[in-house]
Amino acid sequence: MKTYLKYILLFLTLTILLIVSCSEEAPLYLTSTPIASAGADQLVEIYDTVSLDGSLSTQSENVEYIWTFNYKPPGSTTVFSDSSAPNPSFVADAAGFYNVQLVIKNNDVYSEPDYAVTQSIFKEPGKYFPQQVGNKWKYKVTDSTGTMKDTVTVEVVGTTTLQNGETASIWVYSDFGSIYFNGYIDTLYLVTSGDTLIYYPIYQNNLYPFLGYIVPFQIGDRWGQMYKSTTTVLDYNSISIDIGTFYGAYQLEHSMYPQQTCGSRSNNWIVPRVGLVKMDLTSCHPGPSQFSCICTEEHWELIWYNLVE
Repeated sequence: MKTYLKYILLFLTLTILLIVSCSEEAPLYLTSTPIASAGADQLVEIYDTVSLDGSLSTQSENVEYIWTFNYKPPGSTTVFSDSSAPNPSFVADAAGFYNVQLVIKNNDVYSEPDYAVTQSIFKEPGKYFPQQVGNKWKYKVTDSTGTMKDTVTVEVVGTTTLQNGETASIWVYSDFGSIYFNGYIDTLYLVTSGDTLIYYPIYQNNLYPFLGYIVPFQIGDRWGQMYKSTTTVLDYNSISIDIGTFYGAYQLEHSMYPQQTCGSRSNNWIVPRVGLVKMDLTSCHPGPSQFSCICTEEHWELIWYNLVE
C-alpha cells in the first residue's frame, strides 16, 4: 500500500513540474479588444490639407492602423498620405463631406470601426460668383415646351463705386434672341461685403438691393430678402447639363411675391468657381380677373463660359 501511494505522489509531482515547465516555455497572452478613435470632426476650406488624429486609440507596440474612406464628395480623387499611419492626412479636393473610418488591429484582434467627418466648404464670397473682369457666360433660354426662346450672354465688364460708396463689379446681360428683334442690354451691380453678396439692379434711374446671398452656403440656410422675397439653400449635389457634369452644385430656391397673389419663383443651381449653371424660372403677373395670375416659364442652361484666371 505504501508503494502504491509513493507512485501516486511521484506521478502528481511530475505532472505539476511538466505544467510549470510548459508555462514558462509558451506563456499565454490574453489580448483585449482594441479601441479605435478617429479623432474629431472638422470644418475646412476646400483644397486644405486635413490632418487626422488616431492617437487616442488603444496604444501598443503591436497596433496597426487601417484608415479608409466611407464617403467622398462627387469628383474627389483624394487619397491618404499613409493609410497605415496613426496621423495621416488628405487634401480636401472637392467641396462636401468626407467620412473616414479607422480600424486598429492588435495581435490579430480587430477593433470596432470609429468614424470622423470632415466638411470642406468655400468660405470666400467671390468663389461662389467669380467676379474677375472679362468673365463671360452664355445661356440658352427655353420655354415650358422646350422651345428655344433666347440666347443670353452675361459678362463682367468692370468695377465701379456706387452711390453709397460701395465697390461693385458690373455685370451686363445682353439678349439677342428671337423674341427681341433689336435685343436688349441690362446691367446689375454685385457688391461683396464680408460674407454677403448683394445684387443691385437699376430701377427708375436708382439702385435698389434686389438679391442677397450669405456664404458659405449650407443646406437649410434661409435669408429674408427685400420685396417680400426669400432664398433657401435646398440641396448640394452634382448636376448634369448638355455641356457636362458639374460636381458640387448648390440648389437654391428664390421666391418673390411683391403682390398678394402673384409673383415669381426660381430654382437656381450654382457651382462655386463657375457660377450659375441652370435656372428654372416661373414668373406670374395679375390676370384679367381678381385673384387670378398669368404665369410663364423659362429654363436657363449654361452652354458656354470662359473665366479669367
